[in-house]
Amino acid sequence: MQKHLFIWFKVVVSITLLAITFNLVGADNLWHLLRDAAWQPLVLATLLLVIAGFTGMGAWHALLQSHSSSIPLISITAAHWSGMFFNSFLPTNIGGDIIRGTLITPHVPQRHFIVASLIADRLLGLYSLAMIGAIALTDKLYGTTAACIVAVCATLLVIITPLIAKTLLRTQPPSRFAPYRLARIFWSIVTITATPRPFLKAALYSLITQIIRVWQNLFIIKALALNIPEVDIWTIIPVFGIVSALPLSIGGLGLREYVAQAMAGSINLSSLHLITLSLVGHALVIATNSLGLIPFLVTRPPSQRGTQKSRTSSIADAS
Repeated sequence: MQKHLFIWFKVVVSITLLAITFNLVGADNLWHLLRDAAWQPLVLATLLLVIAGFTGMGAWHALLQSHSSSIPLISITAAHWSGMFFNSFLPTNIGGDIIRGTLITPHVPQRHFIVASLIADRLLGLYSLAMIGAIALTDKLYGTTAACIVAVCATLLVIITPLIAKTLLRTQPPSRFAPYRLARIFWSIVTITATPRPFLKAALYSLITQIIRVWQNLFIIKALALNIPEVDIWTIIPVFGIVSALPLSIGGLGLREYVAQAMAGSINLSSLHLITLSLVGHALVIATNSLGLIPFLVTRPPSQRGTQKSRTSSIADAS
């Protein structure tokens, strides 16, 4: 009952904030920008999102390799893209992750490890976004030298993470906490990060993914002739991404546009153009993620379809 109420709360938040945003900028003004859009840059932006989908899959693949290197790449690809589809069409932030975990269960029976890999994947994505935004903002405020220092520090933190995880495993054996579900998930995350090569590979893939996702917004700006300096994108989009991850609205819709409207004045940009960038970017993400319906329908064997509901419930409970 509480879950359903929370979902409805997020729906109301999204609709309310979108209504406020459209009222502030004017739906007619938004339509004038959209109708004159050039389609070629939008196609390029969509292609970049497709590439980002595969590099994002590479990050999760690397994390799963810390447990087993025998998981078929085609299965991971299908599960990842299926999860991307449901991330766009389920009213929860983790709906797609539950689908991903469910589809990969036949290859990784330990549910707590699957949940840990999904959480680690999410955390790496958020860290990469924050890293990009922090470097860009530092460069804008304090110059290139300061930005390089931030980049080096952020990179060193990633590099030493496996060492910290190994130290934790030596000082606090995970077996002590085996009866506790959350503890098993936590120590599974620590175990994943304690394997340097897969973890650092996943971190690199995650950073590349987020760079591509930010970069594709430059083509949206060109397509719509938006008055947004290209250099500011590397600060603005990470903020949008982090806001979208908050469990307060449906996929960040409404909340992200409201934040765009609030940001516009402080950075001397048009709120209409920022909101348009956010909405069109979200639409392209949905269009790209829709491709995930194909592997979801095609790759599941009949035997798996019969047990899909029970596995999904198990992964959701573990989450």
